[in-house]
This record gives sequence, structure tokens and C-alpha cells, in this order.
Amino acid sequence: MRRPLGGLAAALACAALLPHALLAQIEIGWGEADITPPFTKKVPLDGQYYQRFANGVHTPLSFVAVAFRNGRDYFLTGSIDNVSVCD
Repeated sequence: MRRPLGGLAAALACAALLPHALLAQIEIGWGEADITPPFTKKVPLDGQYYQRFANGVHTPLSFVAVAFRNGRDYFLTGSIDNVSVCD
């Protein structure tokens, strides 16, 4: 499911908290990437009493990043759909 305005709305909400003097010169950037791995092998599903494997992708995984800059300072933040990181 794509949320084309979700990250932009969050960036604008954060910008609303800044002092008015900074808003005249602030730049905001936003991006989203699909990070769903290819479904080429069986993926075990945790949380069951018995071994179960996924049989497809239900919802794609995404990474969303927002960047704020006022010419001198910058702030970056991101959000990732993730449960754990494996080797």
C-alpha cells in the first residue's frame, strides 16, 4: 500500500513546530523506497508453536526519510518497516 502524502504531511506537521523566523528559509525533502526483498526462498514465520513458512508478500516493506535544512543546520530522520536484522 502506497501512502504518497503520508510522509509529506508528517514533514509539514514537524515544520509547523518550528519558529516562524526559520520557516522563511527552511528546506524540506522527503522520499520513500520499497525495500521488500524478492520472494525467492521460504521465509520462516516466528511466533508459532510449529514451523510455518510465508507463501507470499502480504504488504510491501518501505523506508521513509525526511530531511530538514535551514542553510546552516540540518536534521535527518527515517522510518523502516522491520522486525529484526539478520546476517
